[in-house]
Amino acid sequence: MAGLATNADVAEVAELARAGGRLGIDTEFMGEGRYRTLLCLAQIAVEDGDDVRIEVADPLDERIDPRPLAGALADPAVEIVMHAGRQDVALLRRAWETDVTHLFDTQLAAGFAGLRSQLGYDPLLHELRACADVAERRGVVVDLTSVGVGPRLPTEVRRLLVDAPVHILAAARSHARITVAAGPAEVSVAVIADTPEEVEPPPERPHEQVRVYCQREGAQWCLQATWRPSPSPSSTTTR
Repeated sequence: MAGLATNADVAEVAELARAGGRLGIDTEFMGEGRYRTLLCLAQIAVEDGDDVRIEVADPLDERIDPRPLAGALADPAVEIVMHAGRQDVALLRRAWETDVTHLFDTQLAAGFAGLRSQLGYDPLLHELRACADVAERRGVVVDLTSVGVGPRLPTEVRRLLVDAPVHILAAARSHARITVAAGPAEVSVAVIADTPEEVEPPPERPHEQVRVYCQREGAQWCLQATWRPSPSPSSTTTR
């Protein structure tokens, strides 16, 4: 996977989408603490001959013109593949001033096929991997390890398990380690990262089933967010 560093790269990927008749896209965005959600990353896949070309577009890079990609999204001859794309479509419509006219949503397709539309634990890993990818693009070395298989998690719980660790990951200077441990009755996400001294712990977001423990150890923040189906004694502990 590379990055779309020039407008020529963007135009080339858009042409490949039209030639192959298909474009897969997934976005990462931030809505917390903002009046309008911010588009932070677009992950794109297109057919390139017998291979699949995967690229990352940085919407925050003002040198990159997304209009060729926006045109491909609006082209009825190009099938746009997304998963649970409701928010993605709305965000791209505003940020890139385009419509998605030929959409194949894998979540809806799974529902029609009799499968669960959300597999619960897998989206948690997907979100963490996407956040790790953003950190790596800043030059941070990220080690992501997953152990065990967890149950289906409510969206609110999954968001809490991601947001607190990512608060620390976003401030990492050079390295971070993320460990996801899962079982039938517990899922935890732990992160250790070197951060500037002025970095504060994540804001408290009380939830009876999620507990967040964080501690400063020298130049590192250590944080663990844990879900258990029974109520936790407290939501956040900081040392």
